Amino acid sequence: MIKKWLSRIGIGSARVDLALEKLEYMPGEVVTGQFLLIGGAVEREVKRISCDLMRLNKGTDKETALESITILSSRSIKPEQVERVNFTFRLPEDLQPTEEDVSYWFKTTLHFDEGTASKDQDEIRIVPSDG
Repeated sequence: MIKKWLSRIGIGSARVDLALEKLEYMPGEVVTGQFLLIGGAVEREVKRISCDLMRLNKGTDKETALESITILSSRSIKPEQVERVNFTFRLPEDLQPTEEDVSYWFKTTLHFDEGTASKDQDEIRIVPSDG
């Protein structure tokens, strides 16, 4: 009972980790990898996985969500279970390259049935296209 309550406030809860095949991409390239859903101390019901491509302009300190994907789910994650969900995301063609004042990352959120969530961030580097 205590484990279940603690997991609802995020202690010992299931978590998400986005594992990408690489960390450097060109604009318009397809990003592939897997969401790893990792069970915590108690079984949890997963409602959805959302993933946002984020950009930070360090000059203005402005974060912008450029594009998002959502995977609806009605699965249970058992304690200590690891489940894999394939991830595919086409980057926008008009991304400017990563520079000193511009950075990009994927912000992933695993949403549970009780309204709580687990979050993960994975920075990527955008390089100029060859053409």
